[in-house]
Amino acid sequence: MCAAVQNDDKERFRKPSTMALAQAKSMAAQREKILVRHDFVTLAEVDSPAPGSRPPLARLVSTRGRGAEVALKTYLVLLWRCSGHPYMTEVSARQIAVLLDLEDPNGAGRRRVAAALQTLERLDLVRVDARRGTTSAVFLLHESGSGVDYTPPTGRPGNRYFPVPATLFTGGIIHNLQAPGLAMLLLLLSAERGKPRVKVWWSVSRWEKEITLTRSTRAAGTRRLSDLGLVKVGRGLVENPKALSGERVRNTYRLTTKVHPAKKTAMTAGKRTTLKTPGVKKQPVAKP
Repeated sequence: MCAAVQNDDKERFRKPSTMALAQAKSMAAQREKILVRHDFVTLAEVDSPAPGSRPPLARLVSTRGRGAEVALKTYLVLLWRCSGHPYMTEVSARQIAVLLDLEDPNGAGRRRVAAALQTLERLDLVRVDARRGTTSAVFLLHESGSGVDYTPPTGRPGNRYFPVPATLFTGGIIHNLQAPGLAMLLLLLSAERGKPRVKVWWSVSRWEKEITLTRSTRAAGTRRLSDLGLVKVGRGLVENPKALSGERVRNTYRLTTKVHPAKKTAMTAGKRTTLKTPGVKKQPVAKP
């Protein structure tokens, strides 16, 4: 019985390779957060979206087969790596395969990343300039999938963004998520609106109009996040301050400290630390 439990735990969280974690830590040392526009995951900030339109995340996750997982992870890597001018990279598909800890990074893994780049290009999220005999150049495009050139988000209305912590890579979290789980994680990070670990929820109408992910994707993604201890799901009364429709009982979601590690304070690990105030000398303490 104990052996079965231990095997189940190993299946629930797989530790990435040393090379994958080393690459992630190297990138995190340069940039601790990945900035993603809300436009990528929701239509909430799109003025008068066309009937039947879907945000890039929903279109990407609806890709058949296993291609959606690698494409979504590859896109986050590109946003992480290319967010500085000129918003392009010449990183090879093999290097991305190593970072994502794909099997056979020199062969099948490399080909999966190459296919992911083609998917991202079809969705107008990147532009790939193939170069014979050398690494292709990948240019970022706007997260909305409009095809316009990428510019860094400013945080102003219509140009808002949410941060994706690099610890998802350095802690091996992203390596243990498939497309549904990663999609739900991005949606929860977006819905927090810069308030880590706040409780969030969606109305049925808002989900169908702005998010457009299928119910099965939402259920599978939530289940995986819960299994890994990344989210706490509950049921509770919520109200919409913009409508006089009264209270409703909804599923609520709260990301845990595994996604948003608690900030270190002066009192850590049971040890007392004296904080020094600039310009103030320590006064002698009189003995009793």
